[in-house]
Order: sequence, then C-alpha cells, then structure tokens
Amino acid sequence: MHLLLINRDRSRNTFFLNLYNAHHAATERDWDFFYRCYANTYRAHHSSPYLTREFFLRIAREMPANVLLVLGEHDGRPHCAALNLCNASTLWGRYWGTTGFVSGLHFETCYYQALEHCMNRVRGDAKKLLELRYQEGRSPEDIAKSLGRTAVAIRVSLHRVRTALRDCVERRLGLPRLANESGGA
Repeated sequence: MHLLLINRDRSRNTFFLNLYNAHHAATERDWDFFYRCYANTYRAHHSSPYLTREFFLRIAREMPANVLLVLGEHDGRPHCAALNLCNASTLWGRYWGTTGFVSGLHFETCYYQALEHCMNRVRGDAKKLLELRYQEGRSPEDIAKSLGRTAVAIRVSLHRVRTALRDCVERRLGLPRLANESGGA
C-alpha cells in the first residue's frame, strides 16, 4: 500500500488518500469497497451502475500499468474511492464514489490530486516563481525587484507556467483543451 500524504483540513476532517497502481496493487477487498462506492454514487443520482465489479477486477488484472485507484480513509476506515485509467502522460476520467458526503472531498480526490501531480513536476525558475507568487503572496513587482527582472517579464513567465500547469492538469484529467482561454497574474 502506498500512502499519498494528503492531509488538507478544508472541512475540519482529515483524510488520507491511498494510491494503488501496478507497483502497489489493490486487494480484492479494496476493489469491493471501490465498487460499493461506485454503485452507491449511481444510486444516489437515481441511476443504475452500468459497469460490473467483474469489469473493474478484469481491468485491474489485465491492465495493471493503466489503472490508478485512490481510496480515501477517515478515522482509519475507508470512506471514498476514485478510479482513473492512465498511460505515461495522461490520466483519463474517473469513477468516483463515497460512503457519505463530505464537503470538498470529491474535489480533493479527483482534481487537487491532478494539480499536485503536475506541481511536483515543476522545476527550477518556474517553481521559484510559483512559490514566490502563490505561497508567499508576493506581487509581480516585488518578485521582479528580488530577482533583478522586470515586472512584465515576471508576468509573462507566470502566465507561461500557469498555462503549462493548466495543460498538464487537463491532460491528467483527460479534459479537452479549451480554445481562447487566458489568465491574469
């Protein structure tokens, strides 16, 4: 079992998300829990689950390098699950389920993980700029002074880094690229 240390306290609850993949295989019990969550979510939306437990076990067995299962625990008990299919560069969609609603947990499990994955790939000057701007909350002008660059150069660099991150997250989530998007500093 591989523990991904996600310990955000957005809803005053702490969850630990466990990642299972080809190197850290989920047990049949884990897949049973995932299927219960998956089916529960469909029923909660007045629908019937259309994929079977056997389908999920088969893809786990026959395509282990392409399966990423995330199981969330709260107080040591399983609480939520998300299934992703992936290759070396892209993570597609997800099947999600939970045993009970917790505000923000779906977003954490299915979206923040993609962003965190992409942020961990940022290196060098780009990482430094992101830290200065978003962790320290410094303005582009202040960053420019401390790095000996112009504020315009900092804004352009931040825009490029944000675009690269957005592209990475979209690939990780399997989202289509949206044309005519722009972002501010």
